[in-house]
Amino acid sequence: MPIFTQYPRQRLKNHTVTALCELVDTKKANGKPIRLVRSPIAVKAVKLLFVKLAVSAGGNILQ
Repeated sequence: MPIFTQYPRQRLKNHTVTALCELVDTKKANGKPIRLVRSPIAVKAVKLLFVKLAVSAGGNILQ
């Protein structure tokens, strides 16, 4: 018989992760299934991370 253990959620403490986690939590609290939440959140994460990459590279990527 398998034994299941629940681990406490440990999220990173930076601005990007905090913003994405708040978005996920509000959508889940509204009753939206997690399968329908993951894809739009992944798109938003890619966009945020690309902007951070562009800024750290000096903005040359966006030109």
